Amino acid sequence: MQFSRRQFLGWGSTIATGALGFQHFAVARTEHNRYGKLIDDPLGMLNLPAGFSYRVLAQTGDRMSDGAQRRDLPDGMAAFPGALGQVILMCNHERYENGGVSRLVVDQKTLRVLSSNDVLTGTQRNCSGGPSPWGWLSCEEIPFGGVWLCPTGTGRALGPSERRRIDAYGSFCHEAVCIDPERLIAYLTEDDGPSYIYRMVPIDRKHPFVGQLQALRARTPAGQDTSEMRVGDGFDVGWVNVEAKQARASAQSKGATVFQRGEGIWFFDGAVYFTCTSNDQLFKLTPQGEGGRVELIANDFSSPDNITVSPRGEVVVAEDQKGRCRLRVLDVQGKVSTLAQNALGIAQEFAGVCFSPDGSTLFCNLQKSGHTVAIQGPF
Repeated sequence: MQFSRRQFLGWGSTIATGALGFQHFAVARTEHNRYGKLIDDPLGMLNLPAGFSYRVLAQTGDRMSDGAQRRDLPDGMAAFPGALGQVILMCNHERYENGGVSRLVVDQKTLRVLSSNDVLTGTQRNCSGGPSPWGWLSCEEIPFGGVWLCPTGTGRALGPSERRRIDAYGSFCHEAVCIDPERLIAYLTEDDGPSYIYRMVPIDRKHPFVGQLQALRARTPAGQDTSEMRVGDGFDVGWVNVEAKQARASAQSKGATVFQRGEGIWFFDGAVYFTCTSNDQLFKLTPQGEGGRVELIANDFSSPDNITVSPRGEVVVAEDQKGRCRLRVLDVQGKVSTLAQNALGIAQEFAGVCFSPDGSTLFCNLQKSGHTVAIQGPF
């Protein structure tokens, strides 16, 4: 089931509660340990602080309700409100062949899985994406990849005539996307080494998938490289029009600002937050009219990837590092804590972090092992 614009705005308002502190916070450079010491999981899967627990909802190879086997490499994910207290989890699978999206319907109170099915098949390396008023937006992380619309009410795999690629979002190595619920502007990251930040401005609300693709460019100097920025540094930006079918080459020719592998992105409280994994950076973009300002607000992570925001207005960051990956939390005072650690082994990437609509549960994926888990506790 798709959720309406009113539901989307209401959900966004809930998530943004407490987020006003992000307007003027200072970022700490030391571990805060707000949650306390992590406790070793006797099952060797997920280390959590005291008072927290997890439940495995699904894993690679499970037989789903539609008869298909759940694919491996679960990645980006979002939780949508369903009927009768249900949560609908839309999950990417970062496979080079037969990637796509699967769906879990979960009871929000008991965390029991009620049904599961494929939604999108046959695409490539569906890495991350983002929630929208129209459903899950699934991004392909391949050269000239696209963004695919996946309605949340789809109880079976979409047929060839039902699949929708949003061409206006551009053809490039997509990572993630977020939507401004008021203006329906899409903001997009590119995971392709030195890369660019894009937005697609619709012509009007009635035609949200028709409009102009643009790339972010520093007002001075054009093409500024952000790799040397320090926490607190910022610059004013504008946007340059680029060709959707040749977005990367077009952005480069227009002197767009260079970022170091854009990854997760999230919109709330009028601002866009995004990570750059190569430099361990978390940025804040504040749109202002046809321009805006970018500020580096944290660099205390190890290969930050997907992000989400808690009901308290805290940024939850999934790490994708060579060592034991963690979930880190940046609070509204700018302090960083560790919420979880993947205990299954080194290079076990966290992905797909997202909160249930009521904020009681944090969902995430352990990508290499293929587990989707639900975490609960005193967030």
